Amino acid sequence: MKIDGVTNNYAINPYKNYNKASVDKAKESTDTLEISEEAMNLLSEGSEVRNEKIESIKNQIAEGSYHRNSTDVVDKMIQNVISDKKQ
Repeated sequence: MKIDGVTNNYAINPYKNYNKASVDKAKESTDTLEISEEAMNLLSEGSEVRNEKIESIKNQIAEGSYHRNSTDVVDKMIQNVISDKKQ
C-alpha cells in the first residue's frame, strides 16, 4: 500500500463551514423581552408593600428582635410543596 500524501481533512469537512456559519448567524440575532403594561402595573402595586415588609424584617434582624416559629416555617414549606404538586 502506497500513501501519496496527507490531505487536509478540514478542507473536505462540510460541517466546519456549516458550524462557522451558524455561529456567525447566532452572533447577529438577539433575544428580546416584552413586559405588558398590566404586568408592569402589578409589579409596581405590590412592590411598595413588599419593600415595607422587607425593610421591617431587616430592621428586626439588625436589632436582634426577629424570631420565627420553626413549626410555622415548616408548615408553610409543606403547603407550598403540596400546592406545586397539584398544579
